Amino acid sequence: MYTLSNDGDSFEKRYWNVFLKNDFPAYEKYWSKYIVPLTNRSISTPGDVHFKNSHQLLSEGYLPEDICKAQLHYTVLRRLGRAVEILAYLQSKPVQDIIDTDALAEGIFHVVAAQDVAFEFLQRMSTPNKYDPWVPNNHGNQTRNNNTSEDAQREWRKNNNHPLGDIRNYRNTIAHGRVLPSTRKNNKIMLPNIGKEQNYLDWRLLTDGNGSINNNDFDIIDEILRYAWTETIQYCSDEWEKLSL
Repeated sequence: MYTLSNDGDSFEKRYWNVFLKNDFPAYEKYWSKYIVPLTNRSISTPGDVHFKNSHQLLSEGYLPEDICKAQLHYTVLRRLGRAVEILAYLQSKPVQDIIDTDALAEGIFHVVAAQDVAFEFLQRMSTPNKYDPWVPNNHGNQTRNNNTSEDAQREWRKNNNHPLGDIRNYRNTIAHGRVLPSTRKNNKIMLPNIGKEQNYLDWRLLTDGNGSINNNDFDIIDEILRYAWTETIQYCSDEWEKLSL
């Protein structure tokens, strides 16, 4: 019986006790059933975490789609892992600086990246071999291909009522729009909460001092990231548990 704590790579071992064991146990279930057989663990030393060569995988009946899903599964972990490291950094600071809002932005970017990859993985699991494993999108393609990674992500969002959309909208605002206005509570930096960011595009709402802001619309930046990370990993855990593991 292979386990992440003994047989995972360095990141899987690192994050097993940090969050996988308690918050995302289905990650290990999928890994053990579907990913370990793709790797050299089963034919050589347990420490060899790399995929078997292409000839051997083909001879055992594995398809490029199997490799693609294994890579997506692992990428979800890496994105969530980086986000939780940033969260720990923000929570550990007794005095936050305005530059820490950039750390929040990076954390949110990784959270939504985890969502994108998770949606693609889940859509590929629900419709096997429909999507090309190696075509990310149609950028630069003269002929429209409706079976790209981007299409798989879009299809999952459409068919599942656009899950976690509030977090994605927040990411879009801070990535493609103006910097959000900030205020301070004791030694912590506060920004508009997820779902309230569009209400405070005009910075003067904070600087004019006319009482036109609702304090409940703001939260400290580590709490904003904690919410985004928790909602995302809970969604992944719930959806992975629905798979035949």
